[in-house]
Amino acid sequence: MYISQHQNKASAMAVIQSRVDQLEMACQNKMNAQYSQSLTDMTWGSQIRSYVLQVCFIL
Repeated sequence: MYISQHQNKASAMAVIQSRVDQLEMACQNKMNAQYSQSLTDMTWGSQIRSYVLQVCFIL
């Protein structure tokens, strides 16, 4: 039983596409993990600080 060139090409393209999809998913998962880590990293420098000057008048 012989496989035609077209069938061989189609199966090779399916394998390549699945590998590309796996790499893209791994990259996306890595980026999501980095983003999640940046959200949970609550250190002194990452907090939002606001400075409000209160003016008191003595009458």
